[in-house]
Amino acid sequence: MFSLRDNIIRNTYITLFSIFLLILTLIFSNYFNNPLILPNFALIAIIYFALSFNIFNGFIASYLFFYVYGCFTALNPYAYAMVGVIIFTAAFYLWKKFLADNIIYEIFITFISSIFYYFLIFAISFIYFKFKYNLFYYIIFYLLPVSVITSVISPVVFYFFRKIDYFRHKHSKAGLKV
Repeated sequence: MFSLRDNIIRNTYITLFSIFLLILTLIFSNYFNNPLILPNFALIAIIYFALSFNIFNGFIASYLFFYVYGCFTALNPYAYAMVGVIIFTAAFYLWKKFLADNIIYEIFITFISSIFYYFLIFAISFIYFKFKYNLFYYIIFYLLPVSVITSVISPVVFYFFRKIDYFRHKHSKAGLKV
């Protein structure tokens, strides 16, 4: 078993990498008016939280992570925090249902979570801002392309998260337990 020190180091590395992904998402964000379709790295980090954290730590991490993310957007930060917790919960139960270390499952779970995330953001912005969106246009030209790009990029980001976990296993006193 790993010591408390090893778990603190692991969580610190995962948190720092997640903050880096959050900064990338905020720099390259595409909020309905940018013609480029870019992946949402913060969403990928939350989905990895669902894979690696237990339910309580994941709730706290996803709430804080998406609250900070929401502070830099036009929506209420609490709405983003709520969406982050809902997406974490959905991804957590999807990981429990399809517990396999397979790239296809990673892409599938990220795709389903991304569609759910962007649909929730659409619903909240429709209610909060009273925007008059065309739902069909939004789904075809924004939700599906962003979800596909995010799910295709997710195995690469998961690879780096796993490298962080491998680094922790490699440098622990107990060694890598398989």
